[in-house]
Amino acid sequence: MDIQSIQSPLDRVELFPRTDAQRDVVRKLEQVFIAEMLKSIDTASGEITFAGGAGEEQFKSFLNDEYAEMIVAHGGVGLSVSIMTKMPGGHGYEK
Repeated sequence: MDIQSIQSPLDRVELFPRTDAQRDVVRKLEQVFIAEMLKSIDTASGEITFAGGAGEEQFKSFLNDEYAEMIVAHGGVGLSVSIMTKMPGGHGYEK
């Protein structure tokens, strides 16, 4: 299966009549959340991925940010969809 062909649920306009700016903000929020989760996983595992030291500590955050960006670009973990449906006018929103 080609992962490039998977469409994010957030892109389904009929379910989420939002502007591109709103989608971008919600995706960015999910990206930050995922990056923090990846950071927690690295801390909890205690494994040294590279050679360790200050360099790894600084550059590992960049790697986690890139991983998070790729995860969100390919559908994310559902946080964006959940937020969009809870916003006024979203599918599933109740007053």
